[in-house]
Amino acid sequence: MMTSYAQYGEDVVLDRVFGQQPTGFYVDIGAGDPVVDSVTQHFYLKGWNGINVEPSVEPFERLAQARPRDINLNVAVSDREGVQLFYQLPLKPGLSTFNSELAAKYRSEGERLVERRIRTVPLRHICGTQIVEAIDFMKIDVEGHELEVLIGTDWRRWRPRVLVIEAGWHAERWEPILLDAGYLRGALRDNCNHFYVREEDRDWLHLLQQPANVTDNYIRYDLHRALEQSREWETMGPVITNIARALNRFKCGHPRIVSLAKAAHALCRPNTLRPSSRNQNVAGDIDTKPL
Repeated sequence: MMTSYAQYGEDVVLDRVFGQQPTGFYVDIGAGDPVVDSVTQHFYLKGWNGINVEPSVEPFERLAQARPRDINLNVAVSDREGVQLFYQLPLKPGLSTFNSELAAKYRSEGERLVERRIRTVPLRHICGTQIVEAIDFMKIDVEGHELEVLIGTDWRRWRPRVLVIEAGWHAERWEPILLDAGYLRGALRDNCNHFYVREEDRDWLHLLQQPANVTDNYIRYDLHRALEQSREWETMGPVITNIARALNRFKCGHPRIVSLAKAAHALCRPNTLRPSSRNQNVAGDIDTKPL
C-alpha cells in the first residue's frame, strides 16, 4: 500500500502515471516541507531525485537536511531576475505570497504579515543551469504568483511530461500559456490543482480523470503515522503489564514500606491556601502593548 504525503493526494495521481518507473526527475517550485504535504516525498523514497525551490528559510533548511540527493535552492521563482517583496504569514507559512492582492486580502481578514525582500530568478535560469535530464513532472505551488512563474520560461524547450499547478487564484490568467505550448488539461478536479500532460503524452489523460480514491490503494501519511504509533503502544503492552505485576508483588510483600511511603507522600503535599488579595492583579500593572 502506498503512503501519500501530499495534501490532496497529488502524489497518488502521479503514481498512476509513474508508478512503474523506479527512477525519475522532478522539479518542485514552492516545495515547502520535505515530508508534510510534500508532492515529491513518495518519489524521493522510491529513488527519484530532482530540484526543490523554496524561498522561506525554515522549510528550506529542512529540505537541505532531508534531501541530500536533491538540488535544493533557497530562492524564489518569478518572471525576472531581481528582488521582490515577499509577504510571509508566520502563523500560516503555507499562504506566504508575492501576490499583493492576496496579501491585502489576508490583512483584511486579520492575518499578521511580515514583509521581506527576496531574490528571484526566472524558471528558465533554473532549467538552463541545473537541469541535465528530462523532467518527468513539475509541481508549481506559489500562492497566486503562477502567471509570473509560467511567463519566465520557454515551455516549448523545457517540457515536463506532467504539470501539477495550484489553481486557486485566477487560473484563467495563466492557463492559455500552457495550452498554446501544447499542453492538455486533465478532467481531474481535486479542489486545488490542475493537471496537464504534453500533447505527445495524451494517452495519459485517462489517468487524470479522478482524484485520489479508494481504488488507488493508498493511506494518508498522518493516518499511517497514527497506525505506527498505535502498534508501538501495542508492543509495549506486555512490558507495562509485567511492570504492574512486579509492583503489585512488591506491595503485597512489603506492606510496612508501602505504608511509610504513603505517609511520606501525605506530608510532602503542598498546602492549598487561598491567594492573598494583593497578589491577584499583578498582571494588571504590566504594559502589554506590542513593542
